[in-house]
Amino acid sequence: MSQTPDVRMTVEAPGRDSPSPENQGYLYVTPFHFECGPEKKRLMVHKELMCSTSPYIRGLCEKAKPLRGSSETLAELSDFFEELLKEGNAAGVNTSRVKALIKVWRGQHSVSANTKKDLKELIKVQTNSVYMNTKMRDTKNAPEGVDSNPGIDSIPDRLWLLKAVAVRKVAEALRDALKTIKREESESIARNPLQAMAHDTLVLEDISSQTVQHLIQWLYQGALQDRISVARMCELYTLAHRFRMDTLQEIVMTRIIACIVHEVEISAPELKIEPSTSQTSEQHPTPTPQMSPLYPPLASVLEYVFATPKAPEKLRNLVTETLAWCAKPSDLVAIQNQLSRKMALLLAHAVLERLTDVRTAGVELSLMERLKRADEKTAQEAVN
Repeated sequence: MSQTPDVRMTVEAPGRDSPSPENQGYLYVTPFHFECGPEKKRLMVHKELMCSTSPYIRGLCEKAKPLRGSSETLAELSDFFEELLKEGNAAGVNTSRVKALIKVWRGQHSVSANTKKDLKELIKVQTNSVYMNTKMRDTKNAPEGVDSNPGIDSIPDRLWLLKAVAVRKVAEALRDALKTIKREESESIARNPLQAMAHDTLVLEDISSQTVQHLIQWLYQGALQDRISVARMCELYTLAHRFRMDTLQEIVMTRIIACIVHEVEISAPELKIEPSTSQTSEQHPTPTPQMSPLYPPLASVLEYVFATPKAPEKLRNLVTETLAWCAKPSDLVAIQNQLSRKMALLLAHAVLERLTDVRTAGVELSLMERLKRADEKTAQEAVN
């Protein structure tokens, strides 16, 4: 897991001193666009995470149903919300939703006093949640009474809807994160991040559009496809790392391991991969890693992939790429006796150079290119 400092935000817990829409106002946040891959496919994610699948509007419509009939205007408003849900995620549609909510809050609809009070209260509840997205969530500072379990891949632990003051902080944190990426990491993330931010667009030429679609699916729905390739998962892991989305990295890591296990079991059914067991003494127990129960002993997988002649080259490449982003120095030490010394050195060298690239904002080579160059260098040294 990356040790890069996380970019987080702090949101005031609901209470007596919390800002309210009446004195704070709402902030309209424009959609954020990704241009992904060599084909520059354009994808969009709403910074406020309000889309047709969001619990924000859908939940409001459900809670407003019992209030129907008390006023023609209120019934029309509820119908208006439900119709907007069917229209998709266009920026104008989402702006209309927010404006309609604000009009009700400010009492600009002709409804009875009691109905207005009820509806204002449920809107307040809907817009006053403490958290938004996991990438901005600090579970250590969660308000008292807020149950948080970032290891669960579920909608409630992915989407939190915010008032203006919190949405503003999300936008500011995202902008700061992009500046940090520009300053500290590879410039390949965007040709011109400042210009990209001015137009609410981020260019990710080195990330496929399918991977960004997986990211958007996770943002809006709190779910990922169960079965996608190791290579795609590795790419998604790097994207989550760039946006400091620690919980998504944990989820993807679990899926990566499961995919590797699946690949190995298909190509080598005779190889039994069992969950690793702690070798630590009972006097000094070590906390169990928060990983999938399928987490295999790394040495067993690598021994098969790199030391068995019939292991497919494609699988070797996938595992090497995976290790480049996932292996810790302790993992490399643990496997040195399971692999040939040459392979262990090549792998350690590849991991070290990839990490150095990220930290020094260098231009990254693919790991396969690194291994090829290392092989050529070794062969040349043997000739000389």
